[in-house]
Amino acid sequence: MLRHPNPWLAIWRHPRTTIAQIVSDNPKRGIWALSWLYGILGLLNSLQLMSTGHAYNLFFIVPLTILLAPIFGFISFTIMSAVVYTVGLLLKGKASFFAIRAALSWASLPLIINVILWGLLIGVFQEGLFRPFQPEEGVLLLLSAVLVGKVASVVWSLILYVNMLSEVQRFSTARSIINIILSWMAMAILLILLGLSIGFFMHS
Repeated sequence: MLRHPNPWLAIWRHPRTTIAQIVSDNPKRGIWALSWLYGILGLLNSLQLMSTGHAYNLFFIVPLTILLAPIFGFISFTIMSAVVYTVGLLLKGKASFFAIRAALSWASLPLIINVILWGLLIGVFQEGLFRPFQPEEGVLLLLSAVLVGKVASVVWSLILYVNMLSEVQRFSTARSIINIILSWMAMAILLILLGLSIGFFMHS
């Protein structure tokens, strides 16, 4: 197996050999840094959807995000990996839970582009980014460019994930995609059931 001295750089172009090296050496490598990266995006998206800019200023939103990001990301990786691992067992997958979590977490590295884009948007709009607003024509151009960057990073992340999951599970690309799709479906069902349960108890 070709060894890459720096997986943070190699993972972008050599996902299969790099994840094999990581899993062999230490599948927990980089988990907290990658959890922090993923958690920042998850929390910023959630805070924007909740329009928290109406109640809080930027000096509360940003530090709160930075502080809670690694915990949010770690929990997200753990839950998603558990579902992928369970579904993978039904498909005769060979990977351990920690190998699957390594594949998922390292596949999120291209999302660092989104963190940079979020920083740009926060610098331009400040608290207004976390409130509903109607952008002007010039701003729409900026938002469109940012959207293209975000979509590109997500697609790149997904491509890495399919390749790395194939490597650790000993799957073909097609079976790896099936593993991911079935896992998404399972998580969607779990979220629906959780929402229904919460609604039932709140109204009972």
